[in-house]
Amino acid sequence: MTRWLKSPIYWIKDCVFTIDEARANLGLDPERPMPIEEIYLRLLLYFADKEPIIWINKSRRMMATWLFSARLLYKACFYYGSANFIISRNKEEADQLIEERIKFIYDNIPKKYKHLHPRAIKTKALMRFPEMRSYIRGMPAGPGKIRGKTGSNVFWDEIGAQDKILETWEALRYVIKGGGHIVGVTTPEDNDFKKLFYGLREEQGDNQ
Repeated sequence: MTRWLKSPIYWIKDCVFTIDEARANLGLDPERPMPIEEIYLRLLLYFADKEPIIWINKSRRMMATWLFSARLLYKACFYYGSANFIISRNKEEADQLIEERIKFIYDNIPKKYKHLHPRAIKTKALMRFPEMRSYIRGMPAGPGKIRGKTGSNVFWDEIGAQDKILETWEALRYVIKGGGHIVGVTTPEDNDFKKLFYGLREEQGDNQ
């Protein structure tokens, strides 16, 4: 367990299983370990902790949603008082991500390691870890739902498929000011995500 605390890479290698539906089409077991040996996955994890904001304009089947769902679970299990949020189009989709990704990972931790993890309680769009006083909460996109929340880590999934992207971002700035981290993931979309992506690049360029 000591090495898990040094890097989530070791924990993912030992404990994280995912579902790959494409394998089922080939007659293979769809459950498989997260392929954390892939260099790009390791780099994404590295920058998620190093940088306050990372936006990932990705292609399909990169396993980014699985990766950052696992990261939120890691933070909730091993960081006392960690407040973690996952944002999707609506509360139902956010709850689905917690149920089908985060809870799936937790439920399928190998038995030999399960006792090293805190107890989890799953309710609607919320997964709590009472002994750690930490949680993962699913939130719908939109400034009215997010403003005022204090988060340690935010995973904003499929940004490009959502409404009120710029307004949601404005409501999330408090996370950065409080020392938290935001990871945003989407497939390429010619909408407000494009404005957000290039706008932040310009801001960072002005600050260099």
